[in-house]
Amino acid sequence: MWVAAAILIIISAQSIFVAGRSIRQLMARPNTPAWVLSRKLAGADLTTKTAIIGTLAERFRNGRAGRPGRATTVRIVKDILAEQIAPGRPWPFEYGRFVGEARRAGLVPDDLWEQFLANSIRVTVNLPATAHLNSLPIKDGPEFRGERSAIHLHVAAEFTMSEFYLNGGSMPLPTTFNTGGDAIIGGGQREYRVPLSVPAGTYDAVLVHKLTLRAIEPGDPTPPQIGVGRLVSETSHRHRWTLTIPGQGGSVATALHGTDLGASMKRAISIPLFLMWRPPNPADGGGRVTAGSYVAFNNLPAPICATVVLREHAQGETPLPSREWRTNESVIFNKGISGSVDLRIRDALVGFDATHVDIMLVPTPHLLNGNANITEFCGETIIIENVPVERSE
Repeated sequence: MWVAAAILIIISAQSIFVAGRSIRQLMARPNTPAWVLSRKLAGADLTTKTAIIGTLAERFRNGRAGRPGRATTVRIVKDILAEQIAPGRPWPFEYGRFVGEARRAGLVPDDLWEQFLANSIRVTVNLPATAHLNSLPIKDGPEFRGERSAIHLHVAAEFTMSEFYLNGGSMPLPTTFNTGGDAIIGGGQREYRVPLSVPAGTYDAVLVHKLTLRAIEPGDPTPPQIGVGRLVSETSHRHRWTLTIPGQGGSVATALHGTDLGASMKRAISIPLFLMWRPPNPADGGGRVTAGSYVAFNNLPAPICATVVLREHAQGETPLPSREWRTNESVIFNKGISGSVDLRIRDALVGFDATHVDIMLVPTPHLLNGNANITEFCGETIIIENVPVERSE
């Protein structure tokens, strides 16, 4: 009995010791059991939850000890799947990576994996209240909520505008567009210009679009091709709104300024990493790369129209002058947007060898030419600093 009591006292003391450690200390210890970390997820804030899930994903990825067992993994995956479908919730990079790494470890059942695939891509359609006399800009906003990796591609999306009516009359439409996959392979907001040949006026407009998700499996072409791959899901959506076609389209947007605005915009935007999976090629002068990132928005306080500029993040106590690489990539989003989109960069980033970058979103008003929906925008340059560059060479 004395022996049992002594063992109980020792176990109690160890429990108190573990409970007293900070989350950061527990994660830093490679021998901290996964079940201990997973218990800290309940009631944790987003930052803490993301850090814990990221740590466990890295253990899967690197084959280290302390990886979660099947029961713990399934419990975490179910929690992640609930976050995946929750409207307006952020989707940290670590969530998708955990599910992907756990699947490759054989610990995610097929039913949960199929659920993960089916909810990996959302597409919101931004319909203009006002159009030009001869053109209707329709924008899709793919939001990727899967595993973001240049190596592991799981789902491709096809966006089809199938029907368009003005006052009951059928209008011609483009057909199917490949909006990219669940990694950084072309996403971002896209604009489709639908030609109009109707008089100025106010119209009852109806648009029907379809979203088709297909699994990307070994042997499928990359980037994904329309109609190729196992069907995961297919949904149809119908939109009805009042469309005004003015005699002369377009309006001049107003730039909004102020240090408070810049700070609030920066708080609403996060870019966790910059991924480069095609390094500079000496054959073309060491310039052209294939790279990108994704941007998470959380209730943007003002519209944004900006060009992406990369700046080498200053390192050390006496850093050299920072180099900059301008890109042709841009972001245009309206106020109140929450979610995430991809950046895709295929530019001649000569000499790009930075390990960390500052990603600058530089206001570019001319991007709004012909956009009648956004009448003002943030005129402050937004700088997301010290973003790590992850290479897959």
